[in-house]
Amino acid sequence: MRVNAPFYRYMRPMLMLVRALVVMVVAMSSPIALAARDAPSHEVVLSAVAQPPYLGDALPNNGYASEVATEAFRRVGLHLRIEFYPSERAVQMARTGYVDGQLGVAANPVNEAMFAMSAPFPGGQLVLLQRKDAHLNKPPANADNATLLKSLSAYRIGTAGTALMAPEWSDVFRSDDVVDNDVKSLDTLISGRFNLILIDKLTAGDLMSVERPQYIGLVEVFATLQKNDFRVGFSRQSARYAHLKADFDRGLAQMKNDGSLDRIMFAHGLNPGTHNAQGKTTVTIGIVDSPAMQVLQRLSGEYLKAHPDAQIVWRSMEEKVLRQRLLTDLAIGDGQYDVMTIGAYEAPIWLKNQWLAPLDHVSSHYDLDDVIKPVRDMLSYHSHFAALPFYAESSMTFYRKDLLEQAGLAMPPAPTYDDIRRIAAAIHAPEKGIYGICLRGDPGWGANIALFGAMINSAGGRWFDEKWNPVIDTPEWRLALMTYRDLLQHYGPPQPELQDYVRNLQLFEDGHCGIWIDATVFAGMLLDPKQSSVSSKLGYARAPVMKYAKGSQWLWCWGLAIPASSRVQGEAMKFIEWATSREYIELVGKREGWVNLPPGTRKSTYQDPRYRRVAPFADDVLSAIEQADPNDASQKPRPYSGVQFVSIPEFVSIGNKVGQLVSDTLTDKVTVDAALKIGQEEAEQQMRKSGYLH
Repeated sequence: MRVNAPFYRYMRPMLMLVRALVVMVVAMSSPIALAARDAPSHEVVLSAVAQPPYLGDALPNNGYASEVATEAFRRVGLHLRIEFYPSERAVQMARTGYVDGQLGVAANPVNEAMFAMSAPFPGGQLVLLQRKDAHLNKPPANADNATLLKSLSAYRIGTAGTALMAPEWSDVFRSDDVVDNDVKSLDTLISGRFNLILIDKLTAGDLMSVERPQYIGLVEVFATLQKNDFRVGFSRQSARYAHLKADFDRGLAQMKNDGSLDRIMFAHGLNPGTHNAQGKTTVTIGIVDSPAMQVLQRLSGEYLKAHPDAQIVWRSMEEKVLRQRLLTDLAIGDGQYDVMTIGAYEAPIWLKNQWLAPLDHVSSHYDLDDVIKPVRDMLSYHSHFAALPFYAESSMTFYRKDLLEQAGLAMPPAPTYDDIRRIAAAIHAPEKGIYGICLRGDPGWGANIALFGAMINSAGGRWFDEKWNPVIDTPEWRLALMTYRDLLQHYGPPQPELQDYVRNLQLFEDGHCGIWIDATVFAGMLLDPKQSSVSSKLGYARAPVMKYAKGSQWLWCWGLAIPASSRVQGEAMKFIEWATSREYIELVGKREGWVNLPPGTRKSTYQDPRYRRVAPFADDVLSAIEQADPNDASQKPRPYSGVQFVSIPEFVSIGNKVGQLVSDTLTDKVTVDAALKIGQEEAEQQMRKSGYLH
């Protein structure tokens, strides 16, 4: 219902006082709070409220704001501990001195009256969102507050109670509907209850990609209101608040001066701002932080020599962070990127939804016929290119020949998972720093699910039946999950739930892995003696089979795409043609070594004697890529394409949730049977929300 403004303003202080008294009683009796208050002198305890994607106990390292605060305190010899609470309790824990302060507060009169405020560091961006089909009259981009306020008078504006806003805006929003949280705020916007909602820009995009994928592309920014810097609010009830504030500010100043703050922002996919060189066209590129992409960054100077009017700004991120930031950008039409690194999953979906510029006018010298056909197909939608291929991969089994020889064993050219278990058990020697097998254990649809998705196929399973009913809680899935869990719990490295492909690559190169099942793209790195200490001991075989060969080898491609929101599509097209051309592949061979060529994309690479001479795996990789069929990768019929993924927008949400459950079985947080049951329920719920099921 709509809130009567005079009544709300009169009653709000009384309601807040009552709630504060109740929360204070709870806080004073809380064992956690008492423990925080009795913390050692070298430890700082802060309360916090989850504010994704900036802060939250479900985020990597508790989020960007947590990582900044932790590092700032570390530099002055202090250890930070963060306790997450509901909003009002977090405030009271800090205000009453039961913790040292609160992390992630905004500068406003209420907070400044309660706390001693630290120096600021970059936070979020408040915006007003509208439905794209609403056709509201947007204010000018440079409108002053008076003009903007006037333009809002005719609209119903929704907001969550957690929204942070400057005092001058409070009268506008407090007289409108207030909902419980930002997800409900999005729901009410899509349903038409509100004309606009007030929300943090990245929070909106992240919530859509995780909780409401069916909303992606349906909203856009109506107006940008304000930036909200983060601060630590130190409790004035603490005897050391002045010292802690000074210490934190000193550590933060060091981080700003040496660039550490910007690096943390980049790692979390946040943008600290870009300096555009005068007279140059700036191309902002979002790339995955992989060895092949690092080579592209190093060699891009050659492109700039030939294009002196261009400037490249790189946004390099860990794979899961990159996917989240790119999808968030598209969800709200933000236009932060001119080139995006996307994969075989995203390409057809994003082009179908018109989020990407179709690449229909590739230069004649690019030689499209040289691109391997399955790769062309992966990156296309109805014969229109969504991206140009940078490298492609299938999966294979890497192993240490010397360890198998010492155990009197041999790896079959086409092993089964029974073979893998038997060999892993025989060579597992953790007391010597040798682990029988290394597999992806970190959760995510592009992380552990990349391998586990292929295992599901090989066990005879699938994600959905012909009518889009999820079929997760099934014997086939149980076989795959029991096999995966057994291998890592008994023969894997410590904390397998943390192992991603970067950690596994390092472990194998350093001689600590006996077997590694992963992407064919790593073959060249493992054979390069400049990178790998076991290059002379490397063996390789087909990816293992459980029951059925169909779908047991995954198929993937990373490509470079241009979002439809880019304002410099011409320059972006020039760059992605160069970065995926035969000319670039030749440059990599000469500068980085022929074994390090971007694999899997061009027939000419596999015909080049310079590559074949140093890459004995070349024919096996090409065969794996050509044989994998994303349209026929399971024993039973299914309505979707994709080998280790499902080509529907909802798969990001479903795959990430299932990936977390799979990872949780490794630490026994959840049993195999419970994981399958929960995964089934959550997939059914998402498919009903999206209209697949009724």
